[in-house]
Amino acid sequence: MNRLPDRLASFRVSRVALLALAFVFGCEEVDTKGWLVDRTRVLGARVEAEAEPSRASIAPGERMRVTWLVAAPGGTGRLGWAYAVCAPPLANFPEPRCAEAVLASARGSSDGELVTMELDAPPAEAAGESDALTILAAFCEGGEASLDAARFEATCAGGAAARLAAGKIRLAAAGANRNPELAPDAVRFDGAPMAPSTSRAGPCVADPAAPVVGPGTPHVFVLRFRGDERESVEGGLEDVLASHVVTAGKLKRQYSMFEPADPAPKEVSVEWTAPPGGEVPAEGRLVEVYFVLRDGRGGAAFGRRTVCVRP
Repeated sequence: MNRLPDRLASFRVSRVALLALAFVFGCEEVDTKGWLVDRTRVLGARVEAEAEPSRASIAPGERMRVTWLVAAPGGTGRLGWAYAVCAPPLANFPEPRCAEAVLASARGSSDGELVTMELDAPPAEAAGESDALTILAAFCEGGEASLDAARFEATCAGGAAARLAAGKIRLAAAGANRNPELAPDAVRFDGAPMAPSTSRAGPCVADPAAPVVGPGTPHVFVLRFRGDERESVEGGLEDVLASHVVTAGKLKRQYSMFEPADPAPKEVSVEWTAPPGGEVPAEGRLVEVYFVLRDGRGGAAFGRRTVCVRP
C-alpha cells in the first residue's frame, strides 16, 4: 500500500508552492529535483465541463471530466486507475481522504500520459453547502487499481506500489472559473518555435521534427504568456503558475510566475542542460518536456514538447 507521507502536512511551502498544490497533490516524498521525472509522477490535473471544456467550475449534476497528467522517465505506458469523489474534509490543511460518503467512483485503464476520467457531478443535495469536491485517484503500472477512499490507500493487482493523487473540483457555487490555455506557439527552444508533440518516448527517430542537440550541451526554453491566461478576480487579476518538468537533463528551476502586476505579453527563460553522454544511447534519446499552467482556483492546462539528444 502507498499512503500520503505525514510530513507533507507540515512541509513549509512558499507562495509559489501553494499555487502548485492548489489542485493536485502527488503521493510521494518531497523531492528537491521537482523539475525531473525520475520516476512515475502525477504532474497535474484539469477539470472540464463536458459541454464547455474551457470552463473549470462545474454545476450540480453536470457531465464533466478530469484529465490527469502522469509522466514516466521512459514514457508512460498502460495505467490502471481508480477514483473516488466526496465532500472535502473539514480542517485546516487536512490529509486528503473521504471522511464522508463517496459520491462517485469508478475504475478503468488508459495508455499514455493523459488519463481521462468521465463522471457526472453529484446533485446539489449531495454536495450540500460545499463549494468544492475532493477527488482522490490511484494509478497502477501494468495492473488494476483498488482505492480505499476512507484511508486514501491503494493497491495494484500486479503488486507494484500505487501512485496516489488528490485534487479539488470547483463547483459553480464558488463562482465562475475557466481553464488557462497553453498556446501552440507558447514555447521556443534556443530561439526557434517548438510545436506540441504527441510522439512517445524512445529513440530520436520516433520524432524527426524534434530539435537535435548533443549530450551535456546547454540550452534555453522560453515560455511566453500572452495575457489571456489570467482572469479578472476580485481585487484585480489572478496569478498563473507555470511548472516545467523534463524526463532527462537538468533544468535551472521548476516554476515561473505570471503575476497580476506583470505586463502582457511576458516571456520567461529557463536554462536546461542536456543529459550527459552516459545517459544517451547510440540511437539517441527523446527527452520529454512538460509545461503545466495553474491559476490557483482549479483551472489548469498542459503542454508537451520533445528534444532529441544524439551523440
